[in-house]
Amino acid sequence: MPRPSSKAPRASFRWTAIPPTSARPSRTAREPAPARLLLGVVRRKLREVYDQDKSEIATEGLAHIAQLYRIEAETRGCSAAKRPAQRQALSAQLVEDFGRWLAYIARHWDHLLIFLTDGSVEIDSNPSENCTRPLALNLKSTLFVGHDEGGWTWSRIASLIETANMNGLDPFTFLKATLEAIACG
Repeated sequence: MPRPSSKAPRASFRWTAIPPTSARPSRTAREPAPARLLLGVVRRKLREVYDQDKSEIATEGLAHIAQLYRIEAETRGCSAAKRPAQRQALSAQLVEDFGRWLAYIARHWDHLLIFLTDGSVEIDSNPSENCTRPLALNLKSTLFVGHDEGGWTWSRIASLIETANMNGLDPFTFLKATLEAIACG
């Protein structure tokens, strides 16, 4: 994944630094500074993970953040009074989607770690998906038969053939024995 450009934007406006909350005079010494997490920190952490192992999760997170940065580049230079309305219109839904994506990962974190302690659990569902893929492809092939009844017939036969394959049996022998058993009652 390409790194976001570090070049400063070419714009005819002046950058204004906002002092951290602890430096603002309106806060008294007894009030705790509010916790703030800037998106740049999240982006850097995801980038570190991506650089280490090209993680798909990090790639997806970086893609979410890249969309937000593209929108922010469009709003940069507008007055501080106009930016919240533009952000609500352009970024709010993306931020909500990103939050749901992060919440999904957090909510399922314990389930994601089960493979570490249970040897019968696969790290992903690829083996089972690989088993069911031929069934789905054969089912999709039935879309191109000439008649509905022919499609249903082909679907039944294809299901029997793939069941034999999944169980390590010779499809011809399995299909012959099955059809003979059906014919004999």
